[in-house]
Formats: sequence, structure tokens, C-alpha cells
Amino acid sequence: MGPGLITSGILYGEALGTGWLSSEEKKAESHDYLVPDGWNKIRLVVKGPRMQTSVNGHAVEDLVREDVYKTHPKGFIALQVHGIKGERQFVMKWRNIRIRPLL
Repeated sequence: MGPGLITSGILYGEALGTGWLSSEEKKAESHDYLVPDGWNKIRLVVKGPRMQTSVNGHAVEDLVREDVYKTHPKGFIALQVHGIKGERQFVMKWRNIRIRPLL
């Protein structure tokens, strides 16, 4: 990924040994869905092997990884920031985190 790319909403397989779950093409894309000086809403919906993400109501990722689901049917959610480059400083805060089962 090059400098200046916004990749919020793409998926990484932390501790799976897979690296990025999202494709090289998806990693190379950038979007302008983030609110630079306000709260952002990230949504993650996972049902079986399907994983969907959105940023502020805009779909970012929708992928199915049967291979990952077979070896890791349960997992965890990590809140983290990767590789912010440039002179701008960021303050990261999270609020209103909700986790609920799908009906």
C-alpha cells in the first residue's frame, strides 16, 4: 500500500498466518469515506465465512473465505491503526462499540 491510501474497512487476518484477507486490488484502492475531524462509523458483519465492512454507510469489503472459516470458525475483533504516514497527528478513540449475534 502506498502513502496516502485510506484502507479503513479492509480486512487483515491477525494471528491467522494469512496476512491480508482482502485482495491486492482492494488494498490498492483508496476511499474518501472517513470524516477527518469527527466520529466515523465502522460496521463489520460476519456470518460464517462471509465478512462485510462499511465505513460511514459506504460498503468497503464483502468477501467469503471458506478456507479461513474452516480453520478458524471463531475469532476476535481487534481495534487498531496501521501505518499512518505524513505530518498530521491522529488521536484514536472508540465509543459505542456494540457486538451482537445475528438473528
